[in-house]
Amino acid sequence: MIAIRSSSNPEVNSKTISANVFFDRCAGCQDCLVRCPVGAIDLDEIDWVVTINEALCIGCRQCERLCPFSAIEIHGEMISPAHVPTAHISPTPIFASTIETRLGYESLEAAQQEAQRCLECPDPTCVRGCPAHNDIPGFIDAIRRGALEEAKATLSKTSFLSDVCSRVCNQSAQCEGACSFALAGVEPVGIGALERFVADHSTKETNDATRPTNKGPRVAVIGSGPAAIGATGQLLREGADVEIFERAPIAGGLLRYGIPAFSLPNDVAQRPWKDLCDQGATLHLNHDIDYPGFMELKKRFDAVIVAHGATVAIAPPAKHSTDLKIENAEEVLEALGTAIESGYAHPRWIDRDVLIIGGGNTAMDVGRMAVRNGARPVVIEWLNRDFSPVRIDELKEAELEGVNVHFEHTVLSLETMATGKIRANIAKTTQPRRDKLPKVVKDSTTAQEFDIVVAALGFRVDGNLLGHSSYRPLPKGYVGLPDRTWIASGITSKTASTRVGELALAREEGLKGATHPYDENVWIVGDALIGPSTVVEAMAQGMRAAEAVVSHYSATAAANR
Repeated sequence: MIAIRSSSNPEVNSKTISANVFFDRCAGCQDCLVRCPVGAIDLDEIDWVVTINEALCIGCRQCERLCPFSAIEIHGEMISPAHVPTAHISPTPIFASTIETRLGYESLEAAQQEAQRCLECPDPTCVRGCPAHNDIPGFIDAIRRGALEEAKATLSKTSFLSDVCSRVCNQSAQCEGACSFALAGVEPVGIGALERFVADHSTKETNDATRPTNKGPRVAVIGSGPAAIGATGQLLREGADVEIFERAPIAGGLLRYGIPAFSLPNDVAQRPWKDLCDQGATLHLNHDIDYPGFMELKKRFDAVIVAHGATVAIAPPAKHSTDLKIENAEEVLEALGTAIESGYAHPRWIDRDVLIIGGGNTAMDVGRMAVRNGARPVVIEWLNRDFSPVRIDELKEAELEGVNVHFEHTVLSLETMATGKIRANIAKTTQPRRDKLPKVVKDSTTAQEFDIVVAALGFRVDGNLLGHSSYRPLPKGYVGLPDRTWIASGITSKTASTRVGELALAREEGLKGATHPYDENVWIVGDALIGPSTVVEAMAQGMRAAEAVVSHYSATAAANR
């Protein structure tokens, strides 16, 4: 017989939440007690097992997720305050529009209402889900009190890109996906929207420009994307002299060339480097670094941080002749973005049928930009819709704007026709499980004609800069067993409703890897370290590498005294 202890109060049992404690399994470890955000758990000091006050329990199931002995069961829908949504704009007309489509909270009252939903969990899994480990409960508490400058200061300790990340992060796979509400299957706290409200409405500078008086290292940073921003910001904070070498005429990397203005306005994308240069960073534009140049930097500087990103476009596997032009997603976004920023659509794209191969966020950006330039885009993705890496909101917005997205389809071959059109032979695929690659469905091929074909399958790292053409980034995934604190948080539990714990742990490997030198006085971060990564994890790796550089420099200087 299974021993269960539950409430005997009829009034309590009539409520939505009911709790069972299997006291023959409970070891009295009290992990659940110290992590309950509402104080609903106590300890029976006679039997040394926990008890749950169902009148206080809100059904967040933190106790259920983290119990190592499966001694607790919570039943009923979670009791949570109503989420305060933010608005979305569908530009009318959408042709040549650069209007930002996702809006934030417009009033402090709305932000405070959403902030009130935060449970202030004793072991906040949202912080573990955030690659930068922002103090999320801390900045949300400041919003509740109306202290926006304090909220900004709290975020600035771990992030140089709050205004950017709050707009472009896939929060559902990071902080919001790790929120206790999300893990319990209900709408999470709107962490991204709250972060954006702080970034957009506080007046305090993102980072304190006061620099240490002690002499720090001279550091060269190659690249100017999010990883370089994180590295440069932290190095300046530590008193280093920093010079950045960027091959493009405008700094920002992915922020400038890979994200359209309707998701990331240009003034927001350009803000980080303006701030960093004002704080003393030296930025060299139109300065491409090759291997000999890299070796020269190693001689001239105390350390080099390689943050040049993944720059080589992955070609689609579809069979095609060498004379058939398949365009690069990044180049397309740059060209189309430049066109509509000048007030005109790109003439070559107007009234054209466009095939976009790949179904991630970049593919959706290309599709949405194509619509704004008068084209008819079709996105082909061989993965199942539920397993695709695309942001849910990005996908919904793309389809709402007229992007035709086909999941579980693949392009087998492409051929140029006498008319100048490109015929694509497209087959159906099937993918019943996330951990299995899709398979092509036999006899399912159909043909469709297009004017333009764009590859949006991502990018790989060019190792030639480092002198190793066979260079490969670190493999993604977590090595070994997570430590006790991660297990006890419940984020990795099989009862969690998403893969957010697995993803968060994998990002920890990248953060650790950024602290280890690749070569003598050389650190690698961002895409160059782990392959294509998110803005926030690249920035966080840059900060970790900067800390390691300064620590190494200080230790070396002390040893030489």
